[in-house]
Amino acid sequence: MKIPPEVGGRFYLSSIKPAVTSLLILRKKSTEARMKEDKWLGWDKFGHFFISGFLAGASYSIYHENFNNDKKSSCYFASILALSMGIGKEISDSQKTQNIFSYKDLIFDILGISAGLVIATD
Repeated sequence: MKIPPEVGGRFYLSSIKPAVTSLLILRKKSTEARMKEDKWLGWDKFGHFFISGFLAGASYSIYHENFNNDKKSSCYFASILALSMGIGKEISDSQKTQNIFSYKDLIFDILGISAGLVIATD
């Protein structure tokens, strides 16, 4: 059985290679000193949690109720949308001279998305 190139062959692998390479470069670009300044708790983390939760809950509600989609696909849509926004924010931060791509911020984004979906699906 041959896998079509657009599904899992060379085309697919060659299309994700630049993304993986970019993430590795961003990770390497983060210096050790700036990583130490990135605390686990603070107003920044609260902002990531709250905004991601709100975005996930609101997009779930809109996608589920206004567009009449089932609960599962609405959760997927809201999660992907909110996480994409968080990753985009971190990539934007990494381009600034005094900032880094913060994996800790992404963890709080994921926690906020989870909390927002728990509240929205109740």
